[in-house]
Amino acid sequence: MSRSSSRDERAHVDAIVQQHQLHYSLVQLRLVGILLLLLIASRCLEAVITLQAPPIQKLSALTGLSNWLPLLPLGISLYLLGGGRQRRRQEFIPTEALHRSLLPLALACLLLLPWFTLQDVVSLNRERRVAVAQEQNLLISNSEWSLLAERAASAEQIRTLARRADIKVPIPGGEPVELSRWRFDRALEISVQEKRKITPVLNLSPWEQQMLSLPRTAATVALQVITGIGLLLLNRQGSREMHRHGLSVGMFFRADPVRERQYIF
Repeated sequence: MSRSSSRDERAHVDAIVQQHQLHYSLVQLRLVGILLLLLIASRCLEAVITLQAPPIQKLSALTGLSNWLPLLPLGISLYLLGGGRQRRRQEFIPTEALHRSLLPLALACLLLLPWFTLQDVVSLNRERRVAVAQEQNLLISNSEWSLLAERAASAEQIRTLARRADIKVPIPGGEPVELSRWRFDRALEISVQEKRKITPVLNLSPWEQQMLSLPRTAATVALQVITGIGLLLLNRQGSREMHRHGLSVGMFFRADPVRERQYIF
């Protein structure tokens, strides 16, 4: 065998190895893209489940989803990597559908998600301001009733105060005024606790209060908008590439099918 023939065979073998290496890289990166899309899908499912939940739970799900949204363009681009190169026939429909979904997903991230987020934040902040004002009024009123109870000279006078304040508190006749005063003050405290219990916006956790803040809301909306812009760019770039070659979406992702026995996941 001549030296030139040996070099030609080695070059042929190297080309085959490089082809398999490229195929291996494509498969691995596409698998990473699928995993990222599954993670985003799980977050989307959580957000959909909370559609009928209280606003604070919906906002929490939207905020959690937004933290993961920048991975959506990454996952899609990784799965669509290589276009139709080395695709199984089972992938034809999913890849075409995924490319066609870029524009609707972008519009959802640019318009729908910010609208829902801002609507929930504004509604919750308004409700919280009203509830806090009502609680402050109740505390001031209770303080005034407590001062009147301090001046009461008998249990009967405190019982009269309780009726005027619409406070249900058992005050037996003839008991010491100090004990009646304590019962009355305790009933006032319980009224505040019950008010907080039936008003969820007064019992928000630190995380939930942070979600309602302007910096956190701005960051959440920014993540949504950035994701939407990224999806628009992916759609524009992919469509330009297909038009440059004069191919439809379906033809572009069916350009290089492989046999099942040659495709290893």
